[in-house]
This record gives sequence, structure tokens and C-alpha cells, in this order.
Amino acid sequence: MFHSRHKIHNLHFIILLIILTIGASFILLLNHNQPYQIGAVIATSLGYFLWGIAHHYKQNDFHPEIILEYLLMALLGASFLISIILKT
Repeated sequence: MFHSRHKIHNLHFIILLIILTIGASFILLLNHNQPYQIGAVIATSLGYFLWGIAHHYKQNDFHPEIILEYLLMALLGASFLISIILKT
């Protein structure tokens, strides 16, 4: 039981790594197009937020504070990256 749960937990984090890698790739590839970069940041942040909710729901430790935590982290990260994009 523990071994299969550990594999599923690792799979969840591999999925998160894929979401963040694809998002970072698009942000870097679109370096001359600010609106598309901002769209990639928003899409990546949304992916992170939804991944966090799904991950905790599957782990049976889903609480309202989890939604708030992932929402605030996604907004903070997106705000930071968008401010950097707009300054360049």
C-alpha cells in the first residue's frame, strides 16, 4: 500500500514539473511578444493552482486553506513574473 501511494505521489510531482517546464519554455520562447508571455504566465499559474487542488483532493487532505494557499502563491508568482515582463 505505502509503495503504490509513494509512486502516485511521485507521479503527481512529475506532472507538476511538466506543467512548470512547459510554462517556462513558452515564456522563454515568446520573449519578443509580451502579451503572449503574459498569457503563458497566466496559463502556467492556473495550471499550478489546479494541480494543487487536484493533488490535495487525491491525497484526501483537501481543505479551504489549501485553495487559498495555492491561489495566493499562483497570484504572487504571476504578479512577479508579469512585472518583470512589463519592465523589459
